[in-house]
Parts: sequence; C-alpha cells; structure tokens
Amino acid sequence: MNIKNFILLILLLSPFISKAQESKSIIEKSAISGQWFINYNWNNTDDFGKFQLKRGYFTFKTELNESLSVRYTQDITLDTEGDDEGNIEIRMKYLYLKWAAKDLGFLTKNKFEFGMVHRPWLSFDEGINNYRIQSKLFAESSKLIASADLGISFMANLGPSLDKDVIKKIGEKFPGRYGSIAFGVYNGGGYHAIELNDNKTVEGRLTLRPFAELIPGLQVSYTFAYGKANLVENTTPVEFNLVMLSYKSAYYIGSVQYSFGKGNISGSFTNPIDGSAYSSEGISAFSEFKIPNSKIALFGRYDYFDSFQSPTVNTYKYFGGIAYRFLKSKLVLGFNEQHSESGVKSTAELALEIKF
Repeated sequence: MNIKNFILLILLLSPFISKAQESKSIIEKSAISGQWFINYNWNNTDDFGKFQLKRGYFTFKTELNESLSVRYTQDITLDTEGDDEGNIEIRMKYLYLKWAAKDLGFLTKNKFEFGMVHRPWLSFDEGINNYRIQSKLFAESSKLIASADLGISFMANLGPSLDKDVIKKIGEKFPGRYGSIAFGVYNGGGYHAIELNDNKTVEGRLTLRPFAELIPGLQVSYTFAYGKANLVENTTPVEFNLVMLSYKSAYYIGSVQYSFGKGNISGSFTNPIDGSAYSSEGISAFSEFKIPNSKIALFGRYDYFDSFQSPTVNTYKYFGGIAYRFLKSKLVLGFNEQHSESGVKSTAELALEIKF
C-alpha cells in the first residue's frame, strides 16, 4: 500500500475511529448496578408457600462531565391487578439529569435532580433501615408518600463531611458533619401514578447532627409534604409531617419516628361525601444488632398506623428476623405479622437480596 492509499484509508476510517473513542469514553464514565429481592414465603392464609420476585432494580449511570450526570433505573415488579395480573412488568423509577453544583457557604455537596427523581424522605430512611427486602418502609407502606416522582429535587450536606473513618464505621450515606437537607417540587402522585390534576406537591427534609464530634451517628430529622391528593377533583389537601430520632454505630442501628397529618397522595384518605381529608397518625420503631466479628445481624421493627375515618384504618405490624451478609448482598430469614380490621396475617419468608 502506497502512502496516498494509506492516507485515504485513514481519512475514510477516521469518523469510525472517532465514534469508537467517544463510545469508549462514555463506557469508562458509566456504571451499571442492580438490586433484586427474591423470596419464598409462607403465610397463614395459604396451604403452601410460593416463590416471588418481590422487586428488582436495574440502574445505568453516566457522567457527562465534571458536574453533570444522568441516571436511569428500571423497577421490575409483579403485576397484581387488571388484565396483566401475574405478568412481570417493568416500570421506570428514576430517569433524571443530576447537576453537582458548587458549595455555597454552609451548604456543601449541593445536588439538583431534574426528571423522575428522588423525593426527600424515603431514600434517607432507607439509609438507616436497609431491610427494604422485607417490606416497604413506614411512610410508604402507610400510603402517605412515594419514593420517586416527576419534578425537581435539591439535596445538600450541612457543613463539611465527617471524617472518612467515621463514615466507613457507621455506613453513613448523608455524611454532612452537622446534618443534611433535601427539598423539591413534584407532580405528587408518585412514579407509579398518572398525574390527574394540575396541583404540585412540595416536600422537604431537615436532618441535624447535634453532637457531631461526640456522637456522630445520632441524628434528628423532620420531613413534610404539602399539596393536594392525586384526584381529578383536586380539592383534598395532603399535609404530611414526620419526626425521627435515629442512631447509627458499627454494631447497632436504631430509629423511632412519629407521623401526623391528614390526607395522602393517592386520595384514599378522602371523605367521599365532602372531599375533606381524614387525619392520621403513626409510630414506627426499628433496631438492628450486628454481631461483632461476624456477618450476621438481628433486626426488628414495629409499625402502628391509624387513619381516623369510618371505618377506621387501624393497623399494627411486627417484623423481625436474622440476616447474613455476603459481598454487597444478604440472605434474610424473617417474619411479619399484621393486625387490622380484616384480621391477622402472619408471614414467614426466606429472602435473598442480590446487589451488585
């Protein structure tokens, strides 16, 4: 091949080489992760147990530059309603552009999310109680708020981050030395609901770490959501308030939370006669004990929730079990019992959380 033909070949291949280099650059700046909950359970209403895919998440993240990144997360679940009942369906849980903004005085690690984004509370609560494999956490299982929605979110740490050894010791995901905040505006119905009105819901969280040097794992949190229920009539108010005291250490994690307010995002706490919202309150307590020098932990949780309607929605829930951690995953042998107006339902399960 003479020099002219060689130069011509290079010119012809240059667009493909450029695209290959660009693709390689995108791949190098991307990450794929997943989290699946699979179990076999028995309950007091069935003669035999059954295998279940309780939930599955598949996430793709890419850094666009130093401050911009994108995330796409699929939510894989079992359809239990309608003509598609029994099918495994895929929904979109997160699809957003994240902007990592510069520090602004006392506010550090500032982040904005645009699109299908995190709402302020549940992602924080799951950083304390990481047994989502067993059940939705209190505020979501009580049908008060959702974990994700279309809208815009802002998150920041208060002050600089805790020391790296402290962060590692207590497993802190929101490591602001004096706490963290989150705030946003959303459609309101959650990522699994169609927007039925023109209302927007405002939700926020403030977390303070009062003794950062002496007891870095101790935090006090308040979260709220205000708006209207996701109903066509657009008249039922939603007023959600929750306070929580939490503590994290190397071998123990615990929290106590109390909620109060009226209405809920779906509108199921609505008086059908005049459209007013029923009041509600609830309490949830969680504890996890990690056995030193082992991969085993014991955990338990208690929920009480009451919506003051007629007939009242009054439930007591008990959770407990033992977990074995391996890699980023865990195997859980657990039980739960729910008391409500419809009776008592008890369930035992062997559940596997696969996380990578």
